[in-house]
Formats: sequence, C-alpha cells, structure tokens
Amino acid sequence: MPQQLRIRAVFISTDPVGAVATGLHHSHSNVGSFNPLSEAMDPTRILMDTSWVCYRSRPCEGRAMMSCPVCWSLLLDCVLTGAGTLFLHLLHMHRQHLVHSSGLTASPRQVSTAGKNGNRTVEFLFNVLSSVPASASGDVQSSVRYDLALDPGRLIPRAVFAETQNWTLTQRKTLALGEHCETLKLLLPNSVEDVVNPIILRLNFSLVGEPIPSSRNLRPVLAVGSQDLFTASLPFEKNCGQDHLCEGDLSVNLSFSGLQTLVVGSTLELNMTVTVWNEGEDSYQTVISFYYPAGLSYRRVIGIQQPPQRPLRLACEAVTSENKSLRSSSCSINHPIFQGGIKGTFIVTFDVSYKATLGDRLLLRANVSSENNKPTANKTTSQLELPVKYAIYTVISRQEESTKYFNFSVYDKKSKKAAEHRYRVNNLSQRSLAISVHFRVPVRLNGVAVWDVAMVAPSQSLPCVSEREPPQHPAFQTQMPGTSVLNCSMADCLRFRCDVPSFGVQEELDFSLRGNLSFDWISQTAQKKVLVVSVAEITFDRSVYSQLPGQEAFLRAQMEMVLEEYEVHNPVPLIVGSSVGGLLLLVLITAVLYKCGFFKRQYKEMMGNQPQDAATLSGEDFSSEAPN
Repeated sequence: MPQQLRIRAVFISTDPVGAVATGLHHSHSNVGSFNPLSEAMDPTRILMDTSWVCYRSRPCEGRAMMSCPVCWSLLLDCVLTGAGTLFLHLLHMHRQHLVHSSGLTASPRQVSTAGKNGNRTVEFLFNVLSSVPASASGDVQSSVRYDLALDPGRLIPRAVFAETQNWTLTQRKTLALGEHCETLKLLLPNSVEDVVNPIILRLNFSLVGEPIPSSRNLRPVLAVGSQDLFTASLPFEKNCGQDHLCEGDLSVNLSFSGLQTLVVGSTLELNMTVTVWNEGEDSYQTVISFYYPAGLSYRRVIGIQQPPQRPLRLACEAVTSENKSLRSSSCSINHPIFQGGIKGTFIVTFDVSYKATLGDRLLLRANVSSENNKPTANKTTSQLELPVKYAIYTVISRQEESTKYFNFSVYDKKSKKAAEHRYRVNNLSQRSLAISVHFRVPVRLNGVAVWDVAMVAPSQSLPCVSEREPPQHPAFQTQMPGTSVLNCSMADCLRFRCDVPSFGVQEELDFSLRGNLSFDWISQTAQKKVLVVSVAEITFDRSVYSQLPGQEAFLRAQMEMVLEEYEVHNPVPLIVGSSVGGLLLLVLITAVLYKCGFFKRQYKEMMGNQPQDAATLSGEDFSSEAPN
C-alpha cells in the first residue's frame, strides 16, 4: 500500500476537507486542506515555505486513487528556486518524481566458445526511458552520468570496452524525455578461461536535472527509491552439438619414458607422462585423479606444448586420504571447460622416499572424469606397473693386517709358514638386507698343497660353508711355466660362503682366512717370484636389490701375497778354492824369487861374514868372572 505522508501540524477541522496548520518558518500562516477520498482527486492546496519541494501528478482519469498505483509512479520532483509561495498538490500522500528506467540488451545473446583467431566482439544496447506528467513534459532535460564495469570483482576481467580498452567506462549524456539508446562494443580475447560463469556488466547512473523554464526553472530529480544500479549477464554458449546434449568423451593414458625399473634410494624422482584427450563435446569441470602408494608424494606438473594446440591449463594438488597406504592427487584440466577435440600431454613428477617400501612392483592408476562425461568406460582409467628394486651400498675391502710378503730359500721348500688374509664388509646403505660373502683361495696346484686355509667368521652364529672347486680354466695348467700369478683360474680352490640373513645399517663384519702356506709347489712355475691371490665378493638377490650406480667395483676385493725365493751360497767351495789359490800364489812367488837369485845372494852374504865373527868371539876379548 502507498505510504502516508505525515506532516507535523495541528488539526483545524474534522470535515471531509480537513485543514492542517504546520510549523513552517514563514511570515504567513501555513494552512492546508485535503480530501483523500475524493473521486475527482482534486488536490488539497497547502501553503509552504519556498525551500520546500513541490510535486505535481498526472491525473488518473475515471479511477479511484487506491486502484491506480501505476499513476503514482510517474511523478515530477522539482525544487522551487524563486521566492514566494507555491501550492503543493498532494495525491494520496505520495511524493511525485521524474522516472528513469534503463535496460541492457546483448547481441549476440551468448558468446561463442568455438575456437577462433583474434578477438570476439559483443554489442550491448543501453536504453534509457525518461517520463514525467504530460503537463510538464515539454522542455524537461537531465544530465545523466553512467558508469559501467565488466566482471566487477574479478582480478582479471574477461572482456574490455572497445572504446576504452579497459574493463570500465564512464560517460555523461544530456537527455530529453523519451527513449534513448546507445551501443556499447565489448571485446573478448580468444583465450577466455572461465566460460561457465557469464560475463557481468554493471551499470550505475546518476541524474542531474536541467532547469525547466516553463516551471520557474525547477530541476527534475530522480524519484526517491528509484533504481540506479543495474546488472546484466552475458553467458557463453555451450558446445552441445545438434542434439543440444553435452557429453564429453574422455580418455587417459599413462607411460614412463625410458624408465624400466624404479630403484628406491637411487631414483629420487619419478616422472610419469600423462596423455588426456576429449573426443566428444565440451567437458565441464574435468578432473584427472592419480592414485599411488605411500612412499611417493606429488611434487609438480609440467605441461608439454604440442603445436598447434596450446598447453593445457593445469591446477594440481595432493588430496588428503584416511588410507595411509594409498595416496592420491588431482589435477583440473582447462578449468572450467575441456573443449572437444583437444588432446594434451603433461608430466607429473613424484618424489620417491629413500625409505619407501613398495614391494616388488609399483602400481600407479589414473582416472579422468567430468560433470558431463559419458558413462564410465575403460578408456577413462589407465594404470601402469613398474618393477621395483631397492638401492644398496655395500663394500668389501682388504685389511692392512694381512700377510703380504714371504721370502724363502731352496732349503725352505719343505717347510710351512702361517699366512692370513683379512677382509671387512660394510653396509653403507639406508636399509638392512640379506647378503652372502664368498671367498676363493687356491689350495692345491697339480696335486701339491699350496695353502691349508680355514675361515674365521666374526661370529659363531654366522654360518659359513666350504666346498672344493676345480680350476676355472684348466687349460692354463699347460701354460704354468712362466706364470707368476696363482689364483683359482689355474689351481684347485676352496670356496667359502658365509650367509648374513640380516645385514644391518652401518654394520661391519670382519672375516679372516688363516692357514699354513707351503712352498713346494713353486718349482712348477719356474719363477723366483709368485703372487698368491685370494678373492672376496658380496652377492645378494639382484631381483630385489641394486648396488648404487658406479659402486659395483666395491662388491669385490682381492688380496695378493708375494712369495720370493732367495739363493743361499755354499761356503766350502769358496774356502777350498781360496786356499788352493793362496798356495798356488805362494809357490809362484817363491819360484819367481828363486829364479831371480834372491835366495843365493842372501846365502853368499851370510857365508862371507862368518870367519870375522868367529875370531872376535875367540880372542882376548873373551873373559869370564866367577861369582863372589
């Protein structure tokens, strides 16, 4: 129902034509009367101050006021600008206003989503209708300012005005009464991502009335409560074919490019190539979900461009699951519409924990779905299996405490000496495993004992077994003379196998080969210096484990022991020869001296000096004295 206009006044009369006295600030008495029930709807005249607004209404001919609400919506609101008084016509206590109605119409009414080159153009028809009572419609004009915005609230609007190349437009027009139309051209790029939600056009306008000469320069204003904010939407058409039934036809395929086996602990990232395509009509809210075991975690996704098609727009995230043994992640594809006929490829990368336990095979599964896909078919699901191994890093090395050198003589060939080869095994990997350690030692050469060896294990609980092995290459025995290396290729060997059922992380084990070494066999080699070689090797289940790349050499070690013969000299021949040589030399010297007359000259000198010496002794000089 129409609202009542309440005037602060004093009731003067209770007649059908009432009188009201108001407290307006004016020199005259402000008295008015009205008859709200009059069929002729003659207005009551109220004397008011010049600062008040006066209203006029268009009469509703032949109709009661209460039955003609439309008549009261077409009002002229004016402001008195001159001095003096003005008679105010009140009809059913409604304020009368200038009415402006606006409308927005798009052409085309829907934006095509089919692929095109360049921008797409849409035109909006903006119309304004101004109306006032017929008695005052001759020279009424108003200045209208309207502000338009495309996709208000979006960070990246999907359309711009052709006039401003921006998502906003502001214009000011001076309009007379009647209907006015204006065309607004919009530009839409070809690569609009969100084509599900319509483009929103918001119109906000304001009016400033021009003075009306015929009405004492009164200015029209908008009616109180008039709508000054309008919105219109421009939807995108759906590619649904001739049957107008949208159904996508999605397919997905998984592959590992070049990867044959997943080695946990060595392969830190797993790249999976995903190909998805839509052979049907536009698919809405397309999502591809990946399912993989715990131990893998989603890391990133990279689109692959395949000209002339653009790369897919992907938004991926890990999905929280209550199942601790199974994880999942999902990727939205070209949100919100994955268009028909589009095929795209991208790479999903997963992190592989070095502690992951995945069994012997890894199973990855992908499923693609949408809001309007055809009933589930096999091609919407793809799964891939990959053999799994676990990287290890085990090392065997020889120890410095081992016997490295022996020398012997021909007299020692029947003797024996204690020898020892020591090896150490380390587990430097991040997981425990079962291994076997093998040792090969030459023990006999053509039936002659070489090394009477035994295995000393690090623990009595560690079982070690031995077995005799023939030469690996028997033909080498025919080439034995001239060979300076003795190993299991030409000699009978004793092979020890020690099984370690659980080799712990960072654990180390020491093994020792001990026994008496013989030298009798060395004569078969015709060498003065021979190397005796023992070999140690680590083995494991290669269908489960894999040594880290580049570390295979550390699974094998060997120890070389040098045997060198030295000669012991016989002193008897030397002594006899020296004596005989000395005698011969003496005889020779004597003969030479005799030949030279050395001995005759000495004899003559001795004989010539003998008489003088005798006379001296027998003369007077000879005396003797008896003791007292």
